[in-house]
Amino acid sequence: MPTDTVALSLTDFGSKLKSVDAKSLEFHTQRGDFENWIYMLGDSDLGKSLVKLRATKTSGEKLRTELLRIVQTRVRILRKVSGKK
Repeated sequence: MPTDTVALSLTDFGSKLKSVDAKSLEFHTQRGDFENWIYMLGDSDLGKSLVKLRATKTSGEKLRTELLRIVQTRVRILRKVSGKK
């Protein structure tokens, strides 16, 4: 079932990862949807991290935790590089 949840930025994506059903996260991770979106945005480093996560076949709340960790870490790095807080 579609969740009607749309992320408009990487920060928004990280925020929405917290509330989306874990089964939806599994579905989109297994299909490579998240990494494809990230590659489309031009962030190959984050895309590669998501490919590696998909290869681990992590599921459920552990998947949510790992996705959050990876995305939040990347947001912090990008903010530091750009000089934003």
